[in-house]
Amino acid sequence: INGFTITNPLGSFGIYAQGRNNTTVKYNIITDIGNSTSGSAPSYGVAIEMGAANISNVDILHNCISNIRGGANTALTGAAAKANNGSGGGIGVGFSGANFDVSNLTISGNRISAVTASTNDFAEGGKGAYGVIVNVGASVGAVGKAISPLIQSNDITDLEGLWAHGIGLEGETPGASVLNNFIDDLTDHKGNTDAIGVLIEDNAGAGTIGIHDNSFTKMALGIKNNMPALVDAMCNWYGGTNAATV
Repeated sequence: INGFTITNPLGSFGIYAQGRNNTTVKYNIITDIGNSTSGSAPSYGVAIEMGAANISNVDILHNCISNIRGGANTALTGAAAKANNGSGGGIGVGFSGANFDVSNLTISGNRISAVTASTNDFAEGGKGAYGVIVNVGASVGAVGKAISPLIQSNDITDLEGLWAHGIGLEGETPGASVLNNFIDDLTDHKGNTDAIGVLIEDNAGAGTIGIHDNSFTKMALGIKNNMPALVDAMCNWYGGTNAATV
């Protein structure tokens, strides 16, 4: 899928593929996705979902993805809102219930901005805003993995939700490389505790991840690792957008 301009203001996806090998999504403008008034599901600029077998060779390259709004039904409150509202994501690969693997996954050179989700309390349907989330097999009992994904040279800015994660490695990602990404301006509504450049959780492969040469500015935490294994995260920039403002 190459060179399209795609909008979907009342739907959940700009581009969606399930169980597909040899998928290339590049040089597209994907904008105005998701219904934040009466929607009821997560919204993604690009969503790659696992099917009933392993997949390989997925490339998401040089797309401009913006104005992605997690589904939120403002008429619902309490448990109904919690069950029906959805997060917003620029690029999502997974998802958490997957029992198969993806290999040769590359997410590179994308510009992702203006991703939002409900900022209500969690009990009232608050959800997360993501730049890139890879959460293959994150649910209890699921066994899928993203094997050695490469996430590099992406520009991720202006995310806001109850929580906001620039890059989420939130399922098993053995051998993942997160390199040369610029992540800026993440806003959470948990008292500036859950705006995170790279989050690692539910990830048995954490000890094999490399996170290098990234820039993290205007957020609560550059990298947060919720796993017991140490993560190799040397040579990253944390602080202001220039040395004078650190």
